[in-house]
Amino acid sequence: MKIINRYIISAVLVLFVGLNQCKAQSFDQLMTFGWDVNIPMGSDKFVDDVSHAGAKFEFRKMIDEHMSLGFDLSWNSYYTYLPTQTFHLNASTDATTDAFKYLYTLPMAVTADWYFDSNGHFIPYVGLGMGAVYSQPKLYFNIYELNEENWGFLVRPEVGTIFKFDPAGDVGLMLGARYSISTNEEPAFRISDLKALGFNLGFVWLY
Repeated sequence: MKIINRYIISAVLVLFVGLNQCKAQSFDQLMTFGWDVNIPMGSDKFVDDVSHAGAKFEFRKMIDEHMSLGFDLSWNSYYTYLPTQTFHLNASTDATTDAFKYLYTLPMAVTADWYFDSNGHFIPYVGLGMGAVYSQPKLYFNIYELNEENWGFLVRPEVGTIFKFDPAGDVGLMLGARYSISTNEEPAFRISDLKALGFNLGFVWLY
């Protein structure tokens, strides 16, 4: 929890550090590609460990001085090891073994983002993404494997900032924090939804 709080505080500080000495945006489109770290949330989450194996691509098009529409595509891999225990597989089968849980997700969303005025280097923003998530939960135990596939509806608010290396340039970094909620269900794995707190850092090109 201390690590999560530290991430949130850092993201908020970076977001609002550039709110003074403002001016409107000077770019028409942007693309970003970067690292996507996600923390599973909720009391009934399928995996517990933080996912450091993730990537995100995003495109945005400005529709006025402060707002853009776009889309993004992400990929995340979650993993949890379970020490030896007895698993109840069905009404007639139990297995005593250790196990490995994996969860692969492919979120895709249409996005709308609002940009605060820029001070040159920093361009803070808030946004909302809506779309779908393809997920594939897997359970490996002994020589056996269980896996399923499902789709769910995604809602994902986000807050972040763009940092331009040069105020007059077109290359920088994008730092964002977002909370994802999707309706993916998988009764065999006791999954009723998917929730994650995500942090992304990547290069951004503005043109």
